[in-house]
Order: sequence, then C-alpha cells, then structure tokens
Amino acid sequence: MNTYLYKLKTSVVLCLLIGLGPSIYSQNKDKSETFSQEDKLTSYFDIISRIPQEKLYLQLDKPYYGAGESIWFKGYLVNAITHIDNTRSNFITVELIDRNDSIIQRKKVKRQEHGFQNNFVLPAEMPAGDYYIRAYSNWMVNADPEYMYLRDIKIGNAIDVSILSSIEYQKTDDGYLAKIKFFNNTNGVFSKTKIKYTVFDNELKKPIKGTSVTNEEGYIYISLPEFKTPDIQRRIDVRFDDKQYTYDRTFFIPNFSKDFHVDFLPEGGELLNTTNQIVAFKALGSDGFSKEITGVILNQAGDTISIFGSEYRGMGAVSISPQAGDKFHAIVTSSDNVTKRFELPEVKNDGIKLAAVHYKGYIRYQVQKSENTVLPDTLYLLAHTRGELRVLTRITEQNSIGKISDKTLKNGITHLMLLNSKGIPISERLVFIKHPSTDQWEINTDKKEYGKREKVKLNIAVTNSIDGMPLPGEYSISITDNNLVKNDSLADNICSNILLTSDLKGYIEAPGFYFKDNSGKTERYLDFVMLTHGWKRFKVKDINKLPDINVQYPVEQGLYISGTVKGLFGKKNKAPIIALAPTQNILQMTETNPEGRFMIDNLLFPDSTTFVIQARTKKGFATVDITIDSTAIPKTVHKIPFSNDSVQYMDDYLANVRDKYYNEGGMRVINLKEIVVKGHKISQENENKSIYSSVMNYSIDSEDIERTNANSVYDLLGTIPGVQRSGNQIRIRGNNRPPVVVVDDVMYDAPVDEMEQNENSFGPIGGSILESIVVSDIASLEIMKGSNASIFGSAGSGGAIIITLKKGAEVKGAPSPGLITIKPLGYTQDVQFYNPKYETPEEKQESTPDLRSTIYWNPFVTIGADGKQEIEFYTSDNPGSYHIVIEGISADGRVCRYVKDL
Repeated sequence: MNTYLYKLKTSVVLCLLIGLGPSIYSQNKDKSETFSQEDKLTSYFDIISRIPQEKLYLQLDKPYYGAGESIWFKGYLVNAITHIDNTRSNFITVELIDRNDSIIQRKKVKRQEHGFQNNFVLPAEMPAGDYYIRAYSNWMVNADPEYMYLRDIKIGNAIDVSILSSIEYQKTDDGYLAKIKFFNNTNGVFSKTKIKYTVFDNELKKPIKGTSVTNEEGYIYISLPEFKTPDIQRRIDVRFDDKQYTYDRTFFIPNFSKDFHVDFLPEGGELLNTTNQIVAFKALGSDGFSKEITGVILNQAGDTISIFGSEYRGMGAVSISPQAGDKFHAIVTSSDNVTKRFELPEVKNDGIKLAAVHYKGYIRYQVQKSENTVLPDTLYLLAHTRGELRVLTRITEQNSIGKISDKTLKNGITHLMLLNSKGIPISERLVFIKHPSTDQWEINTDKKEYGKREKVKLNIAVTNSIDGMPLPGEYSISITDNNLVKNDSLADNICSNILLTSDLKGYIEAPGFYFKDNSGKTERYLDFVMLTHGWKRFKVKDINKLPDINVQYPVEQGLYISGTVKGLFGKKNKAPIIALAPTQNILQMTETNPEGRFMIDNLLFPDSTTFVIQARTKKGFATVDITIDSTAIPKTVHKIPFSNDSVQYMDDYLANVRDKYYNEGGMRVINLKEIVVKGHKISQENENKSIYSSVMNYSIDSEDIERTNANSVYDLLGTIPGVQRSGNQIRIRGNNRPPVVVVDDVMYDAPVDEMEQNENSFGPIGGSILESIVVSDIASLEIMKGSNASIFGSAGSGGAIIITLKKGAEVKGAPSPGLITIKPLGYTQDVQFYNPKYETPEEKQESTPDLRSTIYWNPFVTIGADGKQEIEFYTSDNPGSYHIVIEGISADGRVCRYVKDL
C-alpha cells in the first residue's frame, strides 16, 4: 500500500477507536485486565458503525430509451447503515456500459444543494441493444464491486435505419446455423454485399473469422459449433466490406441450452441429524434466470422422503428429519421437461445451528443440535441490521428457544448469528423486516381533465401515518405518458434496492414484487430469498480482530490528483509540486513525502480541464520525472443477466422518439463512406488558445501571423513588440535570461539551469523545437512575462513563449522533464431538464409538435417542514393518462416511494 494511504488507514482506525471507552483493541491496557465477550462484541459493532459506509441508488426518468434521447438520473448517496443522507463524498461516478462491458460514457457528478443529478445524451447512431448503468463513489471503490449500483436498460434505435439487420438460428446435426439478413427501412435488401464476420466463443482457441457475400434476399449464413458450456457469453460481429456503405453490428448468441442447476441450502448452513429441518432450494437455468421445477427427495435406500415444487421464481423449501448415516439426493424435472439428479448436503452427526421464523411481529428462533451434541456452556445470539447491533443475548440449554420483537428492528435485512464462546460465528440466518409503510402521500390536481399544452398544478403532501406529522426530505419525481411508456411494477426500485438487493449476493429476480404488498404469501416468498442468498456486507469472521478496512481510495470531498516523483536513475526524491489550471484559476502547491508520493486534494474543476503539474528538486533542478496515478475504474462486474425478451410496445415508443428527434431538427444518419458535410464555419477561438491565455501579456492569432509573412518562428518572434531577437537567440525585453518555450501546453527544451548559464549573454532557447515548427501550423502565439511566468518556476524567470498548433499539426522533440500536462476526470457541468411552458396563445399554437414521453422530470423536490410542495407542468400534444413515480429519502432515513396514475 502507498505510504500516505497506509497512514490514512492507520489514522482512520485510530479515529474510530477514540471514544469507545474500554476496548479489546487498546494497546495500553493492563494485560491482566479482561473484558467479557459481550464487551468485545459490542465494541466490534461499535467500530463497524463508525466506519464510513456508502450506498448509492439512481432513479431514472424512464425504464427504457431510444437513440437520440437523454437518460435523466437522480443519485441518492446515503449512509449504508442508517440510510440517512449524511455521507461525506461530494462526487459520484456514473457509467453507461454496453454488453461487452465497455464503458460508453462516463461522468463524474458533483453534489448540488439537494443531491446528485445529470444525464446521458444518447447519440442518434447509437446501436440498439442491452446496456447497463453503473454508479459509485470513489470511497465505494474500496469495497466489493457488487456493492455498486447496477441497472440494466434497453436502448432501441429508430433513427439509424438506412441499414438494418436481423438474425435467426436453425438447429443442425452438429451445431447451429445463423441466418443474418441485411435490409433497410423501405423493405429493400442489400444483395451481393461483402460481409466480414467474427464469432467469439471462450471455448474456442481463437475466434472464427470469415467473409461472405449476401444472396439475392440479403442473407448470409454462418455455421456455429455445438456449444458445450451453456453459460458463456458468445457473440457474432459483422461488418460491411463495401466501397459505398459502412456498417457494423454485434449479435449476442442466445443460450440454447435447457440445462439447469438446483442449489439445496439447509437453514443455518448445515444439515444435522435432527428433526424438522428446513432445506431451501433455488433453481436457475443456464441463462441465469429462474427455472420452475418439481421433484422428489430420496434417501440412500431409494425411499421417497419428500415431494416438492418451486413456489416462486424457482424457489421453495422442504422440511426433512435426517438420521445418522442418511444420504439424500433429489430427482428434479424442470418446466422444459429436463430431468436431473442433485446431491443434497452431507448430514452432519455433530453440530449446532440456528433456525428462525418471522411470524406475527416476532422472530422466533431455535438453536438446533445434532442428536449426540451437547450445547456448550456459553453461546451468543447476535442480531444486527446493516452493521448496527440490535440484539445480543447469551444462549444456554435453558433458553435455546426464544423470540425477538420486530419492533426493535429496522426495515431491511436483519442478520442473525450464533457465535461460540470465542466470538466466532458458527451459524447464520437472514430475516427480512418489512414494517408497514409509514409515508402517507396525498397528490391532488387542480382539475380532473386537461387539454393539450395545458398547465397542471400538482399539490403534494406527505406525512407520517403513525402520528400524522410531516415527513420532510429530498425526493425526485418522474411523470411519463402511459400511452408510450409502460412501467414494470416488478423492476428494482428505491425500496427494493436500498433495503434488499444492495445488501445481498447474487441476482434477485423481479425484486419490486416483494414490496407490492405485505401479504403472507409475499412474506413467504421473501423469506425464500433470505434462505437462498448470502449476506455480503459487514463480513464478520472473528470479533477479536479489527474489521477489514480498505482505504486505498479516499472520500472525495474535493477532487484530487496523486502520483509519484522520481529523480535521476529512478531514485525517489522529496520535491515541491505545483498544480496549475489557468482556465479555472487553480494554483496549488504541495510537497512529496519521503517516498516520492504526493496528493493534491480539495480541487474543484469541470471535466476536460488541463492541468500543468510541475516538480523540481530542492535546489530547483528539473531533473525529475512525474508519474500520475490513473483514475480508478473498477473492473466491470455485471451480476444481472441480460434478457433476450423484447420490450413490449417498444416499436410504438421508438417511432415516437424518431418523430420527436426529427421535429426538433435532428440530423439523419446515413451509413455512407467518405461523406463530405458542408455547414457554417464554427468559431475555433477557444481551441486556438492555450490554457495560459487568461494570464497572457500578448497574443497573436493565425490570421495576424499570416499577415507578417514570416518564414520562421524566429522571424515571427522578431515582429512581436517587447521581444528582442539576435539570430536564433531570443529575449523578452527586461530579462537577461531566455524565455521558456511551451508548445500545445507542454514545455520543451528548458534553458540551462541558472547556475550554469551566463546571465549576460543570449542563450539558445527551444533549440530544434522552434526550428521544427512551420509558421503556417501555428494557431496562436502568446507571450508571458514578469510574474505571470513564475508558474514555470525558475525556468520561467525569463518569461515564456506559448505556441498553440493547429489541429493535426505535430512537433517533434522531448518535453521538458519535471513538467507534464494532464486532463483528469473532472465533474460534468450541470444540465437541466427542459419542461416547456405554454403561457401565451402563440406558444400554444406553435407548430412544432410536442411529443414528450417524459412529461415532467424534477430531481430536486424538497419537502419542507410543513410536508408540502407544489409543482407545475404542461401537458403534451397527446394529453391522457400519466404515470407518476416519486422516490426519495426522508430526513430521518426512511426510504419512500409513491406511484400513481393521473
């Protein structure tokens, strides 16, 4: 670990321990002093509650999108234990990722007064297909990638339709035949077109590559082998090899296998030779989705012990009473009429485990043991909710059965653990607590019906249903057209994500189902989830040791730049560091630690900001090299399987997206090669200036340069007021030392050090760098003198000549050591959703159609102390049924969601 990060970790741990009172972790206590196991357990969870933990959820304005649209999102970053919005991170990273796990767009979003919000703009040529959004804070990168927010989305394209393609598969004797057709939106086909293709399959030593020519019907045929491993992602990439057209597409080969797997999971972890034990099961198909099954459990003699069947999403449970020496297996048949045999876990003749059931306001627990096992004198039953200790009790032979009131437990997953006398967990059980919702919403409109482009006044009130008091908090609201957008009530939402899926391992199918009601059947199915998925947060292995704390990536209260400075021959060097971003008026200084590491933090800058980082030795020499740490991009881990099902009503939705795009002036997409686009000249003023332009003393642009008729850079410099030229030697008037030369924001050929330079003579500057630059390649030349040039340290004492080259022009030569330019990932500038207003007759009669599918989006709906808020929006040209989704977090950490049709 880096030295400064190691120190950070040490300081974090020490800070966590301050104020804990007597602690098992104190290094100075008398060795003869002992603490009870209860004290150790309490201290352990007290530490966990003090470790910063973050959880992130995004609300989107819609469930699916089309190319040419924007994906609007609101981010809720909360304390992972309390769910209160009091985290210290001021930035989140949000990524749009394709099915190949390639990041398509990446944004760092800055916290605003009421949270995080921004959007992704989908280009008109974006390929249709499956994508997913990932979001996290820098601090969350320290933890398992499964903690990050993930959400699958489908994106269609009805704009880029000049070339279309489709695929179908046909079973053959030795594999499959892929039939790919190429056509256009007018039912024409691309015949006699040369197509290159590549089949990717991890089972193959190398991809299958080939070339084919479409037949008269626009088809090519690709032979695919029989796939042995069903759960590997396979794809076919196709590309036009044509003089006129350009086109490429990826087809992901569906899972043809009907294979499935069943996990049998005894409650509490082990199968003991005792009575009435619950064994849960979960069946998954090779595509990663649940599979419905029926089956029987048989013992070693072939006797039927139990008949079972899945109850919901491939899950269920059976009760069995093993005896010593029993061995069980199951014969299972899937809904596809495939039958397989599965072995159940081994029956243990010695062991202790925990069983529990949540019923009528209580968690009723029982410590079970095998027939010949004697309970130890001391066991501990512990219950925590997201790391917050709620119950701790000693278990003996006399109180091995008991109950816990769920009124003492918060909404979400309660983790029950049975621990031995040394504090080591020996059995675990998850129980979900779902108290009736206490957020009472009242939504009223000023009218019952509305015409097109008419104002709607929406009055919102939210109270606590228990005491009727207002429920202030931060919320976001999306209103969509029911005729165009079909919302999935079973999809992941703020309640299911923050309370359920973000704390469990693996994929939870249709998580929204478990929050639709509080019926007994729903509670039973939710308990199946608890029995078949493992707890993934706050792993407790040994309470006698400090919890694992990884602090490699710090909390981003401000942005930061970190790296290493090395001296000659790779030696590490303690050095002063300067970070400069003239466009943002940033000038910050620090010093490396003895290991050559540095961090410049508490920065605030937008994306695409150019920084100049300069390092010098203590004596001011530029004989050091700078290495900047790369931005943390966690490995893409996609735990949500992609569905091959098409979105219902997607065709009508995409047709509306296309019409809206063209009516608002969108450009048509044509897949032709060597297209020359003519248009109005766009000003390149900002592109032709350097990052130092704000502190320049003199500047000359390309048009003025052309008028000088200079044949060389030296000739050009000789025409600039205040610059003295003698051959190839240059001085900026008032200086005895040569100026530094900077080309495209990079310093080249710095003058010799002051200790070796004759101050009374002209010295060469730039050397071959200036000689290698063609005057006609210069977009601008700027002069910096006096104190302005001090940003280059001692090298800038003679001023600076800043040259910006035209796009495409290059300069040969090595940049100066001790200085580099970088463009770190900065925050994305704020954007606002456009909610149109039709206040005048002229605006209501405006000819451009209003084809919005998202009628209203507001990421920052603040409910104040009175529990009320009023919003206004205008209907589109197709007024009708609208769908309202309000999500958010109350001030006291309650997860809230409200859905209604208007």
